[in-house]
Amino acid sequence: IYVFGCSHSIVIKNNIKKLIKMKIFFVTREPYPYGAAMTNRLYCYAKGIIENGYDCEIVICKPTESHNNVRNQECKGEYNGTSFHYSTKSTIRSKNFITRRINDILGYTKTFFYLISKTKEADIVIETSKSKLWYFFLFIVRLVRSFKLVYELNEYPLIFKGETESVKISRKRLEKYAFSRLDGIIAISETLKEYAHSVTKANVIK
Repeated sequence: IYVFGCSHSIVIKNNIKKLIKMKIFFVTREPYPYGAAMTNRLYCYAKGIIENGYDCEIVICKPTESHNNVRNQECKGEYNGTSFHYSTKSTIRSKNFITRRINDILGYTKTFFYLISKTKEADIVIETSKSKLWYFFLFIVRLVRSFKLVYELNEYPLIFKGETESVKISRKRLEKYAFSRLDGIIAISETLKEYAHSVTKANVIK
């Protein structure tokens, strides 16, 4: 089986099948298991990975639920066979602005150390957030734990900020210092797949 440069062998000896397996971690800021389009894609990815015999875990970096609209109450568990946990041990965002920021920082920090403690060289980490700071953290983690780093490209980078000169410069830096260091990209459309091929030599799938 060959996925983003990882090869895994099936050895059959004395009628015992031994499978050397990687584990795939999804790192996200989206709610789980109930949410919008990104949440639904995460579930589909994870379900397909599990059905193909690989371990998979969804790690949510920070609380996602408004205190007056809580769709996800469990901070850890399984949903239709897909394993997930919130790094912050809570799904609910604080009403206080400062407390929310502190919780976000704690969540990112806990995710950082969780990946260091849990990942192996054969593993894959798939990142779905749009945080440039989080890119930086993941690349640091990878210096310690040599996993494969994959990014889900679900929109043209920084498109929501308009096409100012500063945005164009930021996008070029993102392409040069982040995209070029990825092991793989999952593009959700043919247009984004073509864009990804134009800015990185990493494996790109749609």
